[in-house]
Amino acid sequence: MGSRRSVAPGFLAGVVLLAGCGGGSDAESASASDSGTPVAALPATPMSAQDAAALDEAIEGIYTPDLAPEYPGLWVGVWDPEHGAYVKSWGNAVVGGAAATVDDSLRIGSVTKTVTATVVLQLVDEGELALDDTVATAAPKVAQAHPETADLSIRQLLSMTSGLADYMNVPDRVVAVTSTDPTTVWSADQLIDAGISAGVKPAGTGGYSTTNYIVLQEVAEEVTGQGLQDLIARRITGPLGMTGSALPLNEDTSLPEPAAHGYLNAGCAEEVAADGGKAEGGQDVTAWNASYGQGGGGITSTITDMGRWGAAELGSALLSDATATQRARASQVQPGLTYGLGLMDYGDGFLGHSGEAIGWQAQVVHNTETGTTIAMATNACNGADLYLFDSIRYTVPITLDPPASASPAASE
Repeated sequence: MGSRRSVAPGFLAGVVLLAGCGGGSDAESASASDSGTPVAALPATPMSAQDAAALDEAIEGIYTPDLAPEYPGLWVGVWDPEHGAYVKSWGNAVVGGAAATVDDSLRIGSVTKTVTATVVLQLVDEGELALDDTVATAAPKVAQAHPETADLSIRQLLSMTSGLADYMNVPDRVVAVTSTDPTTVWSADQLIDAGISAGVKPAGTGGYSTTNYIVLQEVAEEVTGQGLQDLIARRITGPLGMTGSALPLNEDTSLPEPAAHGYLNAGCAEEVAADGGKAEGGQDVTAWNASYGQGGGGITSTITDMGRWGAAELGSALLSDATATQRARASQVQPGLTYGLGLMDYGDGFLGHSGEAIGWQAQVVHNTETGTTIAMATNACNGADLYLFDSIRYTVPITLDPPASASPAASE
């Protein structure tokens, strides 16, 4: 179900209200890596009433009560060095129950890939891996278990040019089984095998695939002897103070309280059905086991933690300058998707990633030129970004002239 979804970055260009005016940042820096790398803190000063009202009007003009059946809750955060912070929620965290709050936990889907990529690239900086290492060289046990991956390079896996199919799009496999039996616990090996079962294209072939990041997860675990959960906690969420974020163990279906429930809207239910699964629009999927995501889509977070991650340049601030520069070099890997090493290029200076778990959607972007970070999430999957966000760039009153054409969409 992942690569069919398209993410329209229009919201970004609109909410960037402020980015076009951005100047230097007075925000304090925080030490956020084992080596003491300085990472810009989120602006703490609230946005002016005028700027906040402009955003309110734009968002509420699109996110109307009529959309509640499709998108029960919406969370948005905008942090700009010059204009300050805007963090707000709308709707319900639980249908018929708790209202959405800015403290709610959510599943952030493929935004997880930026975290896994950062762990892998830190290992590159430390000399434990090289971007042109093959899986067989870096992690012989992984290559032995999955011979089809043996000659793939770390760079190809990170950049979505491995030729591996996305296991989330293989009919009658992961999505279908999960929807039929939501208690199913997937191992990383099973997910990789599901992707390989669809056939492997020649190395160098571009195409969005979560399978790449499960392979990278296994490589990082073999190289370090540690589970990805521990690597993320020690290297990423702990140092950055992302206390509301974690990669749960595969058996753990819980979200920290307060938690937003996740729902299938009609579009997502149709996609589950297209993958051979069973689903109904409006279905609460909060208790479904989410081990289908792991290092490719399994992290839980909050809107503010997503902002903290954006302020860390989605991990690039934790890397050497040389590695961060390589990471940001993006190329078109499929129509509508320009991808670097674990980053989507949205144009206009914005790098980031979209994410979808079954029942949730998220997006985090950062502009390294202006320092603006934007995060957003909904507790329903399929199309929220397309339907809700793309028009905002045309409705925010204080936006500079909109671009002549929309930025290229990106697949998640």
